[in-house]
Amino acid sequence: MPLFAGAVLDASGSRTDSTGQQARRLVFYLAGERFYNIVRSIGEGERVTVTREMLDGKVCYGVFSKCGQRMGYVPKGMIGMLEGRRIIDAHVISAREFGVPWRRHKIGLTTMMNS
Repeated sequence: MPLFAGAVLDASGSRTDSTGQQARRLVFYLAGERFYNIVRSIGEGERVTVTREMLDGKVCYGVFSKCGQRMGYVPKGMIGMLEGRRIIDAHVISAREFGVPWRRHKIGLTTMMNS
């Protein structure tokens, strides 16, 4: 897996669904996680929400726990891979409560092209 802007990037998990649309799987470590005090433990397999936002006039994607707490962001270098796609699944792949701040939570996303 190549290292990209501090994030593990795995876009190799592409597959085609029954309608012929291609799904893309992305895996990354959260960006900016060290700036947010996550109140409760977030474990492996837990679903998260990824929301398109604007920050300082630029597009970003915030990542939120199931209780709505901001965890961090999709790394800046991966934003282009999400544009024009809808997120159909997002969850925590690995969680290390006492890991270094930039590698505590690894997130997996599955996206499809917008119809």
